[in-house]
Amino acid sequence: MKINKTKFVVAALIMCSSAALAGSISSTIAWYQYSTRVSAVYLGASAGAKGSLKLRIKGTDNWVNDLNYKDIADYLLAKNKGQLVTPITSGPMNADDAIKTKDNGDMVFYQNPDGGVPAERVGYDNLTWKAADDSMYVSVPLELAFESENVNGISYLEKDVYISDLLIQGDWKNNQNNKEDLSSSVRVHLSSYQSNDQSQGHSATAINRLISKDGGTVLTEGYLDLDGDGDLDEYISGPSGAHYDFGEEDLIEHHYTAYGEGTQTSYCNKSIIQNGSYKTLQGDTVNEKIYPTLVESVENTNILVEESFEYTKEGEQTPTSKCIGKTVAFDDMANEAYLNVVMTIWIEGWEPLPSPTTSDPNAKSPIWNPSDYIGSMFDVGITFAVQTEQ
Repeated sequence: MKINKTKFVVAALIMCSSAALAGSISSTIAWYQYSTRVSAVYLGASAGAKGSLKLRIKGTDNWVNDLNYKDIADYLLAKNKGQLVTPITSGPMNADDAIKTKDNGDMVFYQNPDGGVPAERVGYDNLTWKAADDSMYVSVPLELAFESENVNGISYLEKDVYISDLLIQGDWKNNQNNKEDLSSSVRVHLSSYQSNDQSQGHSATAINRLISKDGGTVLTEGYLDLDGDGDLDEYISGPSGAHYDFGEEDLIEHHYTAYGEGTQTSYCNKSIIQNGSYKTLQGDTVNEKIYPTLVESVENTNILVEESFEYTKEGEQTPTSKCIGKTVAFDDMANEAYLNVVMTIWIEGWEPLPSPTTSDPNAKSPIWNPSDYIGSMFDVGITFAVQTEQ
């Protein structure tokens, strides 16, 4: 049996500065303090040839082999979406979770909270958190089908779809512009279901994957300095007037205000399990396994390595498939069906980026130096692969 790989590639999502920062800033800037808006530019997309995956942007009529820069840019412009990408957060999220949505179907992302809330924690259910709108992230709805030629003409087959490559990297222009690499903050979320799935919420075929360059867990909570005075925000409790520093000093208690809550976990763009760790809000180290989302190809061939189609999670015996969905079989266009794949890309503001100090050259922080990261560019490329018999 000869196995061929077909592919769909979204190449080079480039971020570039498009707006100046408002207000005065010190030597550092945080995603939650200022709107560091940038614009998204897509360089192109392509799909396989004969006996291959076909694709189209949802709402268009014809299956095609290629989606170029103009196709995607025109779609986003017509929908007035993804025009002002800026660091945001999804809040708590597991690697297999769907992105939360409102009753009207809009995705739920957060910009930042307001400061000055007299509480030890300001969770995402607190109304002071500002909602992000769909200009601040990019979401492209795609439809995929597998087309095969035979003696009776063209038919469409059910095929498992995998990811054989997911490139997330800093763009080469960063060196020219003296910008640091923020690609570890890029999140790629894929949400798929078969169009003929009539179950509640498409639960019978729905699959979600949250993927990042390094994978693993980051906190979606932290102690912040929202007023920019150089000190972490506090909540003061004690006798009447304690928040004005009135009362007996021994009875006044100072508490750091924790903004947000929980963690966000993502798959890595690798093909094997990785070892990782993260620190809790209290500074404790938690070791973890970081699970892969890619399948392997035999070197210098288009042959997929079937042994890499699944992996086994720690503490489990049943393997987990890396399949992100199945195309749908049909013989005539009257019964046309397809695999819906919504690809959403955002910059995760809670991602700790390198912020070296004199005492710790390896320090990382969700407070980003503007001269290093504002205007930093990155590339995203993804290859969807299926196995075919000839």
